[in-house]
Amino acid sequence: MRRRTAQTEKPSPAAIQAAYENLLAVNEFAFGGVGIVGTTSAGEMAYRTVFASTNALTLFQSALAKGRHETKLYALVAIRHLDNKSFDAAAKA
Repeated sequence: MRRRTAQTEKPSPAAIQAAYENLLAVNEFAFGGVGIVGTTSAGEMAYRTVFASTNALTLFQSALAKGRHETKLYALVAIRHLDNKSFDAAAKA
């Protein structure tokens, strides 16, 4: 059985929308294992789903404008990966 990953399947529009809404509401910024058992944070899971979408740059730019401080950090990481040339301007906004 083939494992589902962001590289093999694109998330559905509903999953992307839900992840975007979750990203706007995160209250912590963390990549990698969190806590004693090394759980992936809800923010990172939302980030990965939005990042896998076909309109990721637009969604992260919107999150940068609308989100909490933690959301903005995820958005800036994504913008740097997706459009490095616009990162400096986005970071100053």
